[in-house]
Amino acid sequence: MNKKEVAELKRLFHPDRTPITRICGCYVDAEKNKKAKLKEAFLSLPEEEMFKYFDIFKKTLSGTIGRNLLNMEFPLQVTAPEGSSLQDSAPGLHAADAKSALPGDVSGLPAADSETALSDAVSRLPASDSESASSGTSAENSFPFTQATDGGLQGFLMQLKGSGLKDDALLDAFYDKVIETFLYPENYYIILIHGAYDIPRKASDGMEMFDASDDVYEFLLCSICPVQLSKPGLCYHEETNTISERIRDWFVEPPMTGFLFPAFTDRNADIHGLLYYSKNPDELNADFARLLLGCELPLTAGSQKDTFNTLITETLSDSCTYETVKNIHASLNELLEEHKDDPDPVLLDKGDVKRLLSTSGADEETLTHFDEEFEQTAGSNQTELYVTNVTNTRKFEIKTPDIVITVKPERADLIETRVIGGRLCFVIPAEDSVEVNGIPVKTGIAREASDDDADF
Repeated sequence: MNKKEVAELKRLFHPDRTPITRICGCYVDAEKNKKAKLKEAFLSLPEEEMFKYFDIFKKTLSGTIGRNLLNMEFPLQVTAPEGSSLQDSAPGLHAADAKSALPGDVSGLPAADSETALSDAVSRLPASDSESASSGTSAENSFPFTQATDGGLQGFLMQLKGSGLKDDALLDAFYDKVIETFLYPENYYIILIHGAYDIPRKASDGMEMFDASDDVYEFLLCSICPVQLSKPGLCYHEETNTISERIRDWFVEPPMTGFLFPAFTDRNADIHGLLYYSKNPDELNADFARLLLGCELPLTAGSQKDTFNTLITETLSDSCTYETVKNIHASLNELLEEHKDDPDPVLLDKGDVKRLLSTSGADEETLTHFDEEFEQTAGSNQTELYVTNVTNTRKFEIKTPDIVITVKPERADLIETRVIGGRLCFVIPAEDSVEVNGIPVKTGIAREASDDDADF
């Protein structure tokens, strides 16, 4: 999914155009007990309450693609029968279960037909097959359509979506699995909604044609919100006209994690992927995503930056000079500027990074072992890095053990390196106004020595 597709869904969270059909929820305490449940037709909620939920749903689709919002695909963990695609026919099941449980072949079908075929096939799967698919687990921890290996929960999400959130057994199984896999020491609220969006066509000029539609995007959106006790304090009581201690209550905070299934790719349902949300881009809760959703998370934003920095340092070695690094970040910022109007995030694969180093001053001898360095540093699974994760578009920073210099990236050219008195120095022009701790200072120069050795 790209930012335009995310924005299109976020615009739906309004009473006049909401596609949400049903909302369910489960309040869990710190001891992992289910304290309360909710199951309502969404439009039956009071409007004031509806707006509060809209804020939560918008937050679950907020942030930057590649940092807070991560596109993930369901892994193929088994071999498909010859001439068919298991990803299309039976994602989430063992090979033997897939062959016996799903008659026919839905591979090669369009997305909408593939989704319908998969839903029908999953609904016909006998209970005994779902039990065998999760063999090796206890009854209380069993989860429909789970594989013995990690992943493979796509089938369950398809069935949950197909039920319209009206099946209590499926909902309880979902809540149980969240409670089992989501490691959080305090109270939290699981919110799950079902929606059906009648996708309007777009005219040649990009305008939406709301009276013309061929497809319906049916989806689930899950938000997991911490529930905190309000802070103690004083408040005014209007009834008694007094100031007294405030009654503390439990309130729902914005979501810390969540997911959208299926992904809304190319303005249609992509049942082979989902969009994962994390409020903190450096704490993605990888085990939760793997055990609940069956997907492996990519490197966090911070890890991608560390990986890129290590890759530059190890590859360039003694050639990792100030000018080279400055040129690298200048090139990255120019790349982002060129693509600022593109809905898709800007990515760097191994070849892109190698070309970047070459155009920034690295010679062929330096790049001889680049491919090996990339595999060792980024790993074989991390094939692409998000440019927004590896460069800072807001500041260009130089650090020494005692000094930090920060400038806007577009004015990095103001900083020069010179050898003065036998020492390498960073030189900053001071012709304009200068402040020290907020106090304007004069920049007059008394030149008793040479210009290069002048003391300010």
